[in-house]
Amino acid sequence: MNFRKLAMILALSSVACAFFCPESFATPRKNSSVLRVEATAGSFAGGGYTAYFSENAIRVEIHSGYTVVAHGPDWAATVFTDVGRTYCTLPRAVWEKSGLFSEPCYLPSDSKIDMVVFKKVPCRRASFNSVIDDMYMQVRSAQVPATMEYYVTDSLPCGKEQEKLFSILCACVYLNAMPIYEKRTGARKSSVDFNVTKWYQVPLTTGMFTAPSGYERVSTLSLVVNSQSGKTIRAMFGDDEDQPQAKVKATK
Repeated sequence: MNFRKLAMILALSSVACAFFCPESFATPRKNSSVLRVEATAGSFAGGGYTAYFSENAIRVEIHSGYTVVAHGPDWAATVFTDVGRTYCTLPRAVWEKSGLFSEPCYLPSDSKIDMVVFKKVPCRRASFNSVIDDMYMQVRSAQVPATMEYYVTDSLPCGKEQEKLFSILCACVYLNAMPIYEKRTGARKSSVDFNVTKWYQVPLTTGMFTAPSGYERVSTLSLVVNSQSGKTIRAMFGDDEDQPQAKVKATK
């Protein structure tokens, strides 16, 4: 066969394969895009999280007004707030042991784990019996038995270090995989504490995994929280020092 014709056939075959093969759409070119994950959660998180996962970094936007970024090799977590314009950096050893906004969660030894398909992906489902606060009219009335369920998956391209930080940040049970759903069922009602609703690829943008410049560095996470809450309270009462002040006409 003519070598020129053979080269043409191989070239056309590769183009056809790239066009018709589903993997060409599911797998973007290396470093050209990142995975965006959207999740609903409780009131502390302002209703949920928006997270971005790359091969060596993570960014989590908490809807209550905080953002966490981290990347390898040290995986120190930088937490900042655009409202208070402050940030702090927590070494990996700190957030692994003490958590970020809450302590890390782990499964009891008597938990039941089985394999299921959930949200159209293979998952591990962990469940165990516990007790929860029974709330009535926003008042804690008693502690009642409850069944806890946690779903995690290895099917999303998130990275193990990123999955661990995300689990701890979202107060999810860490099972060496990506958390996608948490539910508790009590005597009065059931509640979904965490639910990943979407995941899809988005373009990688400059500065996505870094903290903004010009923010004040503080030593602890509580100071970051205080800077946001204090700024919010001042703004509610019209005493925000960063807002333009109304001019007062002098009187004689």
